[in-house]
Amino acid sequence: MRNDYVARSESGGWSKSGDLQTFDKLGEASMQCNFPIAGYYTVQFGISPPDGIITNPDVTADVTWSVEGNYVRRRLSVGNGVSISGTGQAVSVKARDTTLLGPSGIKYGIFILVSPGTRPSRMNPPFLRAIVNPAGPVPYLVTIPAAGTVTVPIPNEAGASSVNVEVNTSAPFDPTQATVVQKGAGIFLVYKAYMPLVETGFVPLFPSATQIEIINNGATPIEVCVMFGIDG
Repeated sequence: MRNDYVARSESGGWSKSGDLQTFDKLGEASMQCNFPIAGYYTVQFGISPPDGIITNPDVTADVTWSVEGNYVRRRLSVGNGVSISGTGQAVSVKARDTTLLGPSGIKYGIFILVSPGTRPSRMNPPFLRAIVNPAGPVPYLVTIPAAGTVTVPIPNEAGASSVNVEVNTSAPFDPTQATVVQKGAGIFLVYKAYMPLVETGFVPLFPSATQIEIINNGATPIEVCVMFGIDG
């Protein structure tokens, strides 16, 4: 029996707590549990930063639902109270620190709760923040120069079903300045093109799309951040 296996409690749920540390890429908080019957279940996370620490750590979790040896995986950014639902006979959860900004070596607590049922219907889905500028001072934010383009791959095995592209322009509001294009592997495979300043919020991804291109059609730079909505 693996040491991250959690037995069902008398309440009918499962839970596990652990500790993570900022900038510790090897640390992991994990649990797995088997359900009495396959069905819909919800995983919820809690984050407990130490006293006096203002900056919230970044945590990414892999949630793997399985039935009779076959599985589907979801990957999401985790904050206090974030939840995701799925169907399965068992679930495995692995959470790790992915902090890229702020102090290092700060320990904090993480809680993983599993219970029967689905998460409440909400406007925003669970999401995964995209690193659009790995070498920049703010990895989640990229500046696109005039007439420039940035390509962002759609993460594999994360369960991405939608995308939210937030655009900040220094010019007066111009809905035509930015264009998002959902594309496939081939150069001519364009599935959808839209203006994120008009079609706001989480926009459904075409199932065969592998990347999105963000095009600056204007004469001034724009700042862009990207979040993928995760099914669940």
